[in-house]
Amino acid sequence: MAVPQLLDAIRFMGQSPMHVTIDRIAIRGQPDHSAFGFSLVNGVIFTGELPRSSTPFDYYFMSGSLTVRSSSFTSMFDGVSQDGFMQDAQVTIGGSPAGGNVFNDVFVGIDLEAAQNSFFEVSHNRSSSSVFGGNGMWIVPWQPVFVPATPSLYFIHHNTFAPTADLQDGIFLYNAPWARAVIHDNTIDLNDISEGIGAYNMQGVAIWGNTITGTGLFDVPDGLFLTAIAFHGTTLSSAIANDVSGFTPPPELAQIYLDADATHDLVVCSGSGDTVLDQGSGNTVLGCQQTAAARPAASTAQATPLQPADLLTRKLGAKLTGR
Repeated sequence: MAVPQLLDAIRFMGQSPMHVTIDRIAIRGQPDHSAFGFSLVNGVIFTGELPRSSTPFDYYFMSGSLTVRSSSFTSMFDGVSQDGFMQDAQVTIGGSPAGGNVFNDVFVGIDLEAAQNSFFEVSHNRSSSSVFGGNGMWIVPWQPVFVPATPSLYFIHHNTFAPTADLQDGIFLYNAPWARAVIHDNTIDLNDISEGIGAYNMQGVAIWGNTITGTGLFDVPDGLFLTAIAFHGTTLSSAIANDVSGFTPPPELAQIYLDADATHDLVVCSGSGDTVLDQGSGNTVLGCQQTAAARPAASTAQATPLQPADLLTRKLGAKLTGR
């Protein structure tokens, strides 16, 4: 029997700059397998979705600041979500060792979608997604009607991501060339058949000093290349001094993977035994054990459907298409 559905527990939107701090709250939903998997979609959402007119997607921009700290989110689709028309914003999720949040039994703990000229700090949180295909956190597009005109900065550090289901990413970055992400000193403890940090069609991502453990998957027919760190169609990105010694790569692959469309990226391994498979062009790989696939991998376009309607529907289920 289905339980009542609630879109948001707490929603912030408006036409004037808004400054919000959420401190020491606890939000809990209920499991419900009739729709999103939970009775609650968003725990807290900060979004530019206030209509200016009756024209579809004619929204006021959201700006200002949002801080969420020392709080817990249990049994919901998203813990903390930012989306819509967002600009000139500062978003802090956690922010200090004493201010970290806890996300348990969620599809995605921290959901960040499309922002321009904004600053994000995601730090000292613990996120444990529990649904097949879920994520500790992600940065993804919103609706195609809003493509940020200027980049935003994302500092993601000292978090723990511990998914408990298969086919999950600790951190998932997808089709967000406007995101300048620095990902450092996180601990990612994966369940079997998962990916630590996956960057798809990104620019200038810096992945430094993270510790990733778990087991990956290599399945050519389904286009799944799940490794500790994966660069798919990236450019000018780097993976430096990450500890991937506790990650078991899938057969015929490696702990760090650069696909055929990865260009001008840099990988510097923390140990000479760390394995890298580089199928891109113009990349630099230093201090690593380079491997060659026993069978050629498909290009990005073939291996991973990189259109939002495909990959995001595959990973998100009904969330983006139904909202």
